[in-house]
Amino acid sequence: MEKKKRVLLGMSGGVDSSVSAILLKEKGYEVIGITMKLWEGEVDRKEFLVDDINLLLMKQIRNLMEVEVKTRYSSKVAKGLISQEENRIKVIFKEPQKAITPGQSAVFYDRDIVIGGGKII
Repeated sequence: MEKKKRVLLGMSGGVDSSVSAILLKEKGYEVIGITMKLWEGEVDRKEFLVDDINLLLMKQIRNLMEVEVKTRYSSKVAKGLISQEENRIKVIFKEPQKAITPGQSAVFYDRDIVIGGGKII
């Protein structure tokens, strides 16, 4: 019996890497999928900072403000509080949220009105 060649495949969690794994298996390879943790700390986060701020309805946030926050296009809004610390906004969720990722956008809403947003750091 011929021993299968072994392939180490980086799995992104998306369709491309999954299809690649299937195609390699069909070609007779033994496929070992790996993924990497590219962040520090917990996956669920209750607070984070935002820079590159763009406020639409005011020049700055002077007091703690109750808002709804959206961090991903496909995510639901989450209730939280925001406060401004110089050129950054601190976001504190009422409940911890999954997949808060540096480099992505956070948008702040008062019901259906956009207050502003920025880049998660």
